[in-house]
This record gives sequence, structure tokens and C-alpha cells, in this order.
Amino acid sequence: MSEGELTSFAGQFGLLGYLTPKSDGRRVIDDLARDLFYLSLASGDEPGPLWSFGEVRLRLLIEPVQQRAEIRQIRYSEIEASHPFRVFKKIASDRFDRFFTPKGVSRIGAFALPFYFDEEAEVRLLVKKFDDEDTTEVNISGQDRYICVPLNKEHDRVKIKLLEVQCSDPTAHSEVAQIVASMADLGVQLTEFTEYQR
Repeated sequence: MSEGELTSFAGQFGLLGYLTPKSDGRRVIDDLARDLFYLSLASGDEPGPLWSFGEVRLRLLIEPVQQRAEIRQIRYSEIEASHPFRVFKKIASDRFDRFFTPKGVSRIGAFALPFYFDEEAEVRLLVKKFDDEDTTEVNISGQDRYICVPLNKEHDRVKIKLLEVQCSDPTAHSEVAQIVASMADLGVQLTEFTEYQR
């Protein structure tokens, strides 16, 4: 995860321990982000600005099976003083002289974005690599780290079943059809989708 969500989340809630550089110059939040991998999806029938990326618009209808992953809608909001996290943090500090940090804070932060992204209506499928003994293979391409999840096949963390490919560009339909035909074993449908145009 490299979009800065965790850094923003930690800063908004004053989780300074996660942002302070260690002796090796890295922050705790950087190590947490390295172990989080996600797939961004649009919810419902309104892809919004996500539909404007790329020359050929393809919409993939999938059925995710979570297994050892999480899928949630992104929460878009400004972090106000009345937010439960801030309230619990203040109670822990004022009454018990303790610092409150909820379990799974990195995964919580992975589903939080500022309100000005709310047009995306994003749903995020999140996979966390927990430790060195986790057998999930991490691949590297330049500065990016990613994991491969085969479509319509078993996987120890998450299964993604591709149901249908919808193409919005009639001029690209035949080329897309060839690609879909090459995956005949997946049993995927190809349909036209013309409601959203540039």
C-alpha cells in the first residue's frame, strides 16, 4: 500500500509513534504499509471518475470470496473531535494515563480516505501479509510490490471469481473478445456496456 492512507490516518489521530523514524530511518507505518495489498473496486452501478481512466473502458464483474482477506467500503470523512477513536483516546489519557491504540490499526487506516475522494465510492479488497512465515508470495516491479491472485482458482488468502467482462468501446470489442476467448476455461461472458462514455 503506497498511496499514503496510513500516514494520513496516523497523522489525523495523532499516532505519532507510528510516524517517528526508527534507528534505521524507517517508520513503523512504512513497515505496516509494505504488508498490505489491495484491489480497488467501484460499488454499484455508478463508477464515477474511476470510469475515466484508460483508453478502453472495461468493467469486470467479480465475486470475491474473502477467506483470510477483508472487503469493505471505504469510509470518506474528516476526522472530527467527536470521532469514537478520539473520544476513547482522550478517556484513556485523562482517566488512566494510557495511550489507546485499537487492534488492527493498520487495517482500519487502509479503509479510510478524506471526504474529497468520496465520488469514487470505492470498495477495497484487502490482503495483509502478517509475518515472515506467511507463504503469500510478494512480487516486485520497480517501486511497486504486489501479490498475484489467479482468477477462478483456489488461493490460500482470497479467491476472485470473474463472472463477466463488459466493454464500453465498440471498436475494441473484437480484440477484447479474443482475450476473453483465450480464457475459455474461466467461463466468462463478454457484453457491451455503453452507458458511461467519455
